[in-house]
Formats: sequence, C-alpha cells, structure tokens
Amino acid sequence: MLDRSWRLVGTALSFVVFGLGAVLASALFVLLLAVPGRVRQRLARALVRVSFRSFLRVMATLRVCDFELDREGLARLGAPGRRVIVANHPTLLDVMVLLGYVKQASCVVKSLVWRNPFLAAAVRAANYVPNHDFTQLLRDSDAALARDEPLIVFPEATRSVPGEPLRLQRGAATIALESDAVVEVVHFRCEPVLLAKGDAWYRVPRRRPCLAVSVGASLRAREYLRGGASRSVAARRLTQALQQELEGSPSDARSGAGAETAAH
Repeated sequence: MLDRSWRLVGTALSFVVFGLGAVLASALFVLLLAVPGRVRQRLARALVRVSFRSFLRVMATLRVCDFELDREGLARLGAPGRRVIVANHPTLLDVMVLLGYVKQASCVVKSLVWRNPFLAAAVRAANYVPNHDFTQLLRDSDAALARDEPLIVFPEATRSVPGEPLRLQRGAATIALESDAVVEVVHFRCEPVLLAKGDAWYRVPRRRPCLAVSVGASLRAREYLRGGASRSVAARRLTQALQQELEGSPSDARSGAGAETAAH
C-alpha cells in the first residue's frame, strides 16, 4: 500500500517535471527554428533524445516504473541504412524510448501534435513526418529514408487497447515497399500496463510496472513483391507478417518470406 501511494506521488512528480521541461524545451525549439535546415534537425533531435532519456531516468529514479531495455539492439537501429522501425504501442512511454535511444531517428507524428502549442515547434524543428496527407507522408518518409534516417512508425496509429488484438494499418508496409526499406520489429511489453490508452495518469497499478523493450526480427520489404505481386497485395502480406511478429515475442522462431536476422 505504501509503495503504491509513493508511486502515485512519483507519477505526479514525473509529470510535473515533464511539464516544466516541455515549457523550457519549447522555447529552445522555437529558437532552433532560426537555425539552417540540417543543422537545426540534428540539434532538435539531439535535444529530444536527451529530454526523453532524462524523463525516463526520472521515472526510474522515483521507482514509478522499471525498465529493461535492449540497449544494444536499439543502438543498432540508429546505424545507416533504410530502416522502418515498427513497434506495438501499449503505453505512452514507447515513443520516448525509441526517440530517446535510436540516434537521429525520424518519426511519423499525428497531425494533432503539429497544432499542439507545446509540441509544434519541436516536431517542426526536428523535421518529423506529419501524417495528415498520405501521399505527402510517403514522399516525406522516402526523403527521410534516403538520408539514412531510421523512421519510427506505430502501425496501429494509436496506443494499443489492453486485452484486445492488434489492429495494424498498412501505412508502415506501404512506406517500406515504396522506399525499398528493411522493417525492424521492436517489441514493447509493460506488465502491469502503465499509461495505456484511456488510462488516467493517477490510476497506478497495484505493483510497480516494468517496461521491457526488445528488438526482434528484420523483414525485407522487397521480398513480399516476389512472384509478381502488386504493391497492394505485398502491403497486405507484409502487414500480416508484422502482425504475427508483433503478437509473438523476439524469442519466437522467425519464419515467413523476408525474415532475416536483426544483425546488420
């Protein structure tokens, strides 16, 4: 009971820290908008990386949540190459982990965020990819991948609903096929779940959560075009393969067209 009460206090303190940090960082991002393009992008993404890692460290220090991170695998995802990073999305912390630990990653961001007064300057300065128009999203994604920037996409387009099956959209598969990219699968598991979709921040679980992050299989998009398959058929097949991977675990046997080791 005492531990749970402390975690409620710690969660509140974490969000206070996050809010104050967001206000300070938003002012810095506004200043960064005056810096030339690629330099601004690198500085902005570095600031995002430091900010999110610091916030996760605060949560761990306050014992709000434990973290088990595949640091080696996450670091590997930041290496040069056309990589679309696809992950399930059980908690609000997932994007913080990926942007905090994958160096200079780009990210597909909801159009709503681009209108948020605290976050708009950050996503613009970091040159993330807005999702308000799918045709433009494909162009922007291809441009990012052509610059060897790993691109983070949550194929559900929103946080997962606890206890319900994943509902993947075909956007991530289409991006990978259009850009001839490798799809890197990242598994998030949070037990008990924290900050899930529809959960208020003050509904802390009875025991301290642990967020485990593992880098899983790599899927080559081009393999799903074999046999003369159209891009729409290939996108459907690749999405089905991603569904199977994300519903499994990194230790499961990697099977199906396009599967290969995650080591590059």
